[in-house]
Amino acid sequence: MIRILAPEVYDRSEAALTAIGAHVAALGRRAFVLGGQTALGLALPQISASFDAHGVPFATRIFRGQPTAALIEALGAEIAALDGAVVVGVGGGKALDAAKAAAVRAGRPIVIVPTVPATCAAWAALSVIYSPEGRQEEVRWLPYGPSRVLVDPAILAAAPKRYLAAGIADTVVKWWETAPNLAGRSDPLALRLQATIARFTLDTIDRALEETDGGRRIDENPVARADLIDAVVALAGLSGSIKGETLWTGFAHPFYAAATREPETRRFLHGEIVGFGHLVQWALEGRPESDIEAYVKKFRRLGLPVTLAEIGVVDEVEATVARLGAAIAPMLGDTPFADRAEPERIATAIHAVDAIGRTAQATATA
Repeated sequence: MIRILAPEVYDRSEAALTAIGAHVAALGRRAFVLGGQTALGLALPQISASFDAHGVPFATRIFRGQPTAALIEALGAEIAALDGAVVVGVGGGKALDAAKAAAVRAGRPIVIVPTVPATCAAWAALSVIYSPEGRQEEVRWLPYGPSRVLVDPAILAAAPKRYLAAGIADTVVKWWETAPNLAGRSDPLALRLQATIARFTLDTIDRALEETDGGRRIDENPVARADLIDAVVALAGLSGSIKGETLWTGFAHPFYAAATREPETRRFLHGEIVGFGHLVQWALEGRPESDIEAYVKKFRRLGLPVTLAEIGVVDEVEATVARLGAAIAPMLGDTPFADRAEPERIATAIHAVDAIGRTAQATATA
């Protein structure tokens, strides 16, 4: 059995937010808007004007901190008490994850307005649940996802470049995590569909980066920028929307989950950590060092971290890397890396990537 949990509408256009009132009116009778303070400052004027134009009453809540289980439960109860409410999530990944999970808790439809191009959270029918301190506790697979994803390209274009770089890293990893699952498996249809979309997504990103000098000239090429936004928000989300009877995963996302156990890494974006995890996956696979060096070069052009120091691991490096290896190993039991799920081997791969990254830095500054 295959389920495809995709939005009914994906709209990336200058008029996307002016139409949000009509979308919400088609789904319910009122809106419950949840978003970060900065995100609401950017998007709420257009959203509220559209609500007013379509006679949609709305309440607004500011998201702060982490999408914890307790917060989602409380928000879900509040939303459930509002007859005909449609949940509108506005902001980055954590705010959107809170909005989606709370909406599902209340049994309400979801409309999403991303304000940064950093992940596919706007599309995905899942929410990552964190502790109040920022440690990943659970990936909560949702029975349904957003009904509408509305993207204002001007808002995403104005976001700090760090967010798009993180989104690119998180997105290219989709193919590199999916591909190992194809080898020696029965290759069920869901997996093949995921892989096909993930490969197309990677090719889309590679073409856009080639057209913009590795991303350095993205501001001069609005078509390439649009391709990157669609790849990060929509295509990556579409790949993950295809649900079969088996869950496939790779290495980079378990690396991220383990990294959130280390307080010093928590100030970094999801994609920044996942991108470093992708490099470690390649080292663990035994890829040629030249392959890893090529991706280190690509990531450095985008300003992404390629060393342990650049993801916050500066003090007690050996002990921290050992903890990461020990935390990741149990997560790899049902992955193509199960035969390498030894803490020491993982730690060795982490150190190998760090060495390659530090060499690249030294060469660039020499």
